[in-house]
Amino acid sequence: MTSREVRPASRSAPSWRHAYIVLGCCLVLLVVLHWATVSSMRQSWSQDPFAHGYFVVAGAAFLAWSSRQRVESVNPRPAFVALPLLGFLSSLWLLGDLTSSTQLQQFGLVAMFVAVTWAVLGTAAARALIFPIGLLSFTLPFGERLAPILQAFTARLAITMLTLSRVHPVLEGDVISIAGDSWRVTEACGGINYLVASLAVGYLYAGAVYRQWGHRVAFLAASALVPLAANGLRVYTTILLDHLGATRVVAGMGHYLYGVFVFGIVMSVLFVTCGRWREDRSTGDRPRLLPQGMDAIVSPASARRTVLCATFAMLLVAIGPVSAKMVWFPRGAEGTIRQNLSAVVPPSKVSRSETLQPSSDATTAARESR
Repeated sequence: MTSREVRPASRSAPSWRHAYIVLGCCLVLLVVLHWATVSSMRQSWSQDPFAHGYFVVAGAAFLAWSSRQRVESVNPRPAFVALPLLGFLSSLWLLGDLTSSTQLQQFGLVAMFVAVTWAVLGTAAARALIFPIGLLSFTLPFGERLAPILQAFTARLAITMLTLSRVHPVLEGDVISIAGDSWRVTEACGGINYLVASLAVGYLYAGAVYRQWGHRVAFLAASALVPLAANGLRVYTTILLDHLGATRVVAGMGHYLYGVFVFGIVMSVLFVTCGRWREDRSTGDRPRLLPQGMDAIVSPASARRTVLCATFAMLLVAIGPVSAKMVWFPRGAEGTIRQNLSAVVPPSKVSRSETLQPSSDATTAARESR
């Protein structure tokens, strides 16, 4: 049975080698065309204390490499059905560029990465790569919308634990007060960095270890709940220690190291509890993922067809950046833009300075706990 499973992959090895080369060239060209968006994503990763975005890209490549046998069990056939989706995503990126929405541009770029892979390799291969490709969603800064919600949740959880400790705290907005001392629970204290990093690690572990989707979903749920509870405990202990006089432990570099220590404990608890699940691998992993019906006997596509589909895909990808340059720099409009620029910029600068000045003074009103 084993030789029968390997035979389709060995027959189509030359076609897969050609498909990999075409896909690699397309992805490199995609990155070059949207280098400004890639740079904005790298900048957001660098601002993350755990810098999980870099590990997400490496983890997705690792999962894709681990799935290569299941992918090569089918023959590569370009999916022209993915081209309309690429055109829509390129227009979506253009909309984000025109509206100065960085999040929309980044989403469009990641989605185009997936759509290009689907178009070049085909539907059957993309189905086998669905879990590795899904890890790329963690490269997006979706935590900005969740941060205020987690901030309020963490503050209330800390208040509950402090009340159980008979400290009698008072919560006003995001400020916790105890006997004249105040601590502000910022968005960073809400545990958004813990949550995103834990989910990314949990997703990578679930994809590398588990094959049953029930175990994968359960492990991801645990990867979300455990860090939220642990972050509430971290904020509670930070405030309690500072209130009891151990300020050096929770201030400066000690505060940062304490957060890293808590994250390490959280991941250890997660892997010790949920990471010890066992699966029955007697039947193996590949037979379940081998295509059924006609997919197993379809011959590989010709090189000309693959190149043709990839060419159309890259033309659609280039629509966004090319159209953006035409919109922002039309012929003969440079002088008009420069004339109007002096009349628009100074008021916006004044309004920004007036808006930022009160908020900078307000930051010193309470002690911050991060």
